[in-house]
Amino acid sequence: MDRETLNEYLITYEYQTNRIESFDQRIEELASETEYVEKVKKLVCFLGVKTHTALSCLVETGDFQRFAKGNIYAAYLGLVPGKIRAAITSTGFPLQKRGTAILGNCWLRPLQGSAREQWDINRKI
Repeated sequence: MDRETLNEYLITYEYQTNRIESFDQRIEELASETEYVEKVKKLVCFLGVKTHTALSCLVETGDFQRFAKGNIYAAYLGLVPGKIRAAITSTGFPLQKRGTAILGNCWLRPLQGSAREQWDINRKI
């Protein structure tokens, strides 16, 4: 009985893994279309950003011209840190994770990873 259950789980796991791989291949195909190829190349140059994040960013954002500055786009993504200013001290909060949930999460992970790497490098120096 336990072996049958395990086999069913393994079949389901393999099926889902194959679906993910086929979706990843399709995303790579879409990113290589002439409409997206140059824009994806520009976004992939950021640390931690791969094709999936870049294409998600392009598709969700649409026209980047509607954002005058980078900080406005960061606010749109929900990647703006919060801050409380008291009479004596000023306390900073982590990124607020508001705004466009899909893009915010796509960008948040690479940003956190690069921040951790930078912190480790500075700590070793």
